[in-house]
Amino acid sequence: MFKGEESIALSTPLPDPEVMKKVQEALGILGRVRIDKRGAIEIDPKGKFGNLLTDTTMEGMIRKKGDGYDITIDFSCKPTVVNWVIITVGTLLCWGLNWLTVFAPLMDKKKVAKAVRNALLDIEEGVQGPT
Repeated sequence: MFKGEESIALSTPLPDPEVMKKVQEALGILGRVRIDKRGAIEIDPKGKFGNLLTDTTMEGMIRKKGDGYDITIDFSCKPTVVNWVIITVGTLLCWGLNWLTVFAPLMDKKKVAKAVRNALLDIEEGVQGPT
């Protein structure tokens, strides 16, 4: 329902295995990270990025480009089944504040976007050093 994307392009003299290790470490603040041989990134988000009202998904891609890498992380925050039940039951019983729960994923999307951006900046600093 609420989707976003963060990406970064960086150059580094580090060898591929070291870059992959740094990427995995930096993205670890988002959750459990797996990077396959094609560069597909799968992230099982930590609990703080989802809750009873929001289901968060994250995935991405790392691609080698010349002397560097392009890293992109896509994320989505959508209402959970519980959220929709609250909206539906609340609408049947009384029109009102129950619809505010639909905005929980929007608020979580902002939190996820900030965390992803920070993780990508950590990767940049890890492979390039402080600027």
